[in-house]
Amino acid sequence: MKKNCRILTAMLLALIGLPSCSDEDNELSATGRISFYGENYLLEQGAIYHDNNHTVIAVTDYTFEDRYQGEDGEKVDQVKGFSAEVKGKQTGNFLIGLYEQGFVLSDLTKDARGSGACICLRVASPEVDRIVPGKYAYSLNRDEYSFKGNSSVKYNSGGSTTANELSEGEINISQEGDIYTITFNCKTSFGGPIEGTYTGSLKSFDIRKEIGTVNFYENVKLEALFDKVEYTDPEGVFHSEPDYLRATSFFLSSTQQVYSANLYKELAESVKKGIDIALAYDRTNQAVYFESPIKMRALLWHNTFQNESLLDYSFDLPCHTKYMPAPQSFTNADFEALAQQEDFVFDFTESKVSIPVGSTTPLFVFVQTGNGLQGAIRIKEVIPESTEMIGGIVYPVNPAIVMDVKFPRSFSEQQIR
Repeated sequence: MKKNCRILTAMLLALIGLPSCSDEDNELSATGRISFYGENYLLEQGAIYHDNNHTVIAVTDYTFEDRYQGEDGEKVDQVKGFSAEVKGKQTGNFLIGLYEQGFVLSDLTKDARGSGACICLRVASPEVDRIVPGKYAYSLNRDEYSFKGNSSVKYNSGGSTTANELSEGEINISQEGDIYTITFNCKTSFGGPIEGTYTGSLKSFDIRKEIGTVNFYENVKLEALFDKVEYTDPEGVFHSEPDYLRATSFFLSSTQQVYSANLYKELAESVKKGIDIALAYDRTNQAVYFESPIKMRALLWHNTFQNESLLDYSFDLPCHTKYMPAPQSFTNADFEALAQQEDFVFDFTESKVSIPVGSTTPLFVFVQTGNGLQGAIRIKEVIPESTEMIGGIVYPVNPAIVMDVKFPRSFSEQQIR
């Protein structure tokens, strides 16, 4: 009996001696925390996803000054858009995912399954095979020591939750053995603060994809835009108007679609950003030439033409694309051999590419789009201008090219994984 009493007393003393946990300890003493707009959530696990290397792209604002003569003298319209410089350099592409307890890191699907608070930070490391510790600043250019990211308070991997995109900030990464310490102080695109810290191990996943292929668009017919279309109707009335109705002079490479100006003007602004190649016609020299989409509005009469169907419209496009003739040594065999991402890193110098009608083909052109793609064009045929009769009216038919286009294949990157 005395022995039992001694055991019970010892147990009570042990319970009394246990340290208590305050509310603050519950909030902040775990492996990490994240604060969304001042509300704290625990971050209790994390992962590193090793993705395909990034090609460094410097995206900058671009303004096209469209100068022309108006009724009251010279006018200048400033068209806002974007341009990109593709650098001959690659950075490591790693996604750091930090999660609340409600997630399970799956070896089968190589992602986090569940729901709760989380943040995913995509970092561009100066080394392609590991995350180099240090300070990373927000940027979309994929340059070394930069990052972008997304976060959510109630992310659900099986649902359709929209993540909050980060728009500025910095993160600091340090490492001792297998233990990482990650601190972040960011803002979302809505302007709200998101900050926090995580200390602990990170489960490693290799999610690199085979990219030994390219996007190969074959036999694309692109018509060259006239600077004006002139015709006489059956009543003998002479017409002169911009070439907005018929010429399919605008190429959206991501969908392989061609558009006339009249068709693309109704597209959503997000879709217009993808129109990245355009073709025009120099009637004086009887040559087709590649033009930047943002500059094509000058050939469409600067948005000044008015008729019953064009009362409130805009032919403006934001993408500034650059071109250059491929070196004379570049051959059909070289074009066919473009098969890896690194094959598309060219020494690029912007230059006008003009192709006289009747030129011997194939001809080769390098292109660098405002969306950060650097690729090659093979011109297989140059078709001269002609005429056709429709409803008793003789219309000019645009000259055109038939081309093949190669870009390195890019894979969509998950915002939250």
